Amino acid sequence: MALTRRIGKWVAGTGGLNLTITPFEERADKGEWAGDQVWRIVDVFTTHEGSWEPSADFGGVDDWARNDYWQGAKWDGAGGSHHFFIKRRDASGNDMPGSGLIWSQNGEPWILRNAKNDGTENIELNNTYDPSKGMHGSWRGTIVGPADVLNGVDMPLLNGYTQHVSTFVVFQAEPRPVDPDPAPDPDPTDDLAGVVMAIDGLTAQVKRLADHFGAA
Repeated sequence: MALTRRIGKWVAGTGGLNLTITPFEERADKGEWAGDQVWRIVDVFTTHEGSWEPSADFGGVDDWARNDYWQGAKWDGAGGSHHFFIKRRDASGNDMPGSGLIWSQNGEPWILRNAKNDGTENIELNNTYDPSKGMHGSWRGTIVGPADVLNGVDMPLLNGYTQHVSTFVVFQAEPRPVDPDPAPDPDPTDDLAGVVMAIDGLTAQVKRLADHFGAA
């Protein structure tokens, strides 16, 4: 069963953060990654000024995100006011510590971090951008291996003022889809006349050879 993805109300579009997701299958480097599972982005949401209390503020936390991920044991360090958080979970939905969380800014080499016991780590955001003008932030984040990518993260501007918004993305593993077999050769029966001519030609050639050797 495919995993369900939840996107917070401030994540997409120019009225929010204008973030985008690149599925693993659309990555230019997808051929470089082997493995029998793929890391899918299942949840993306935000908090404003590090608060997990419901509010109408730009970037305020969604109710479902607060219920499922409220700080403490659920998400270490989640009070950060302008950070890019990644959480990794295994195929059973268990938090997964260890190496393999990566971020890149403006196409620079990837920064590798180790996930804590709750499967999370983060980087601090220092740049700003204006999503209302169609701009994107400078950071992207993902998991080492076959994985989706979250793009365009930074601190947004609203009416010219910097907003301390943190972005949270949750990755979960699922079995990697099997690549389909290449298309078979076209069915020769699509050209019956050509097939008949080829058979007639072979038959005539065999008869000539038989006559030749019979005469010898």
